[in-house]
Amino acid sequence: MAKALQGYTDYEDYTVIGSPPLGVTPFTLDAEGKVEIHCGEIYCRVAFQNGVLCSARFQARSALCNHVRRIHELPISPSVHGVGKPPAALVIQEKLWYSSIMNTHRQLAAQGLQPQLQSRPASHSAVSSSATVESGNYKNSGTPTEDK
Repeated sequence: MAKALQGYTDYEDYTVIGSPPLGVTPFTLDAEGKVEIHCGEIYCRVAFQNGVLCSARFQARSALCNHVRRIHELPISPSVHGVGKPPAALVIQEKLWYSSIMNTHRQLAAQGLQPQLQSRPASHSAVSSSATVESGNYKNSGTPTEDK
């Protein structure tokens, strides 16, 4: 699917910003309680107990899925389209999602907001016990930002 998004400005901007877009929400869950990861998504959006997103960056959705499954110990919802060329309706839906999150990012960046990143723990095993997936809006916890 990421191939279908290549060349789309909002997706390309998403892949080069270096951290999850400002204002992006934690992963949502499907009806079975599994984490929904968008096509082409490369930033982890698992929220820690303090509300800060994990923010780990990966080269591909598959690596992100492995991270969420292994490090955060959360089940992953299967890809909507499976393998092969995705239906046009799904590509449009994903483009709309990337447009939405990048428009929010640009608005917040214009207001001077900075990403709030979680420090990378010494051991990834410590992450799973403090990470949660939430529905709803990501909220700035007001704690100082910290670079990776």
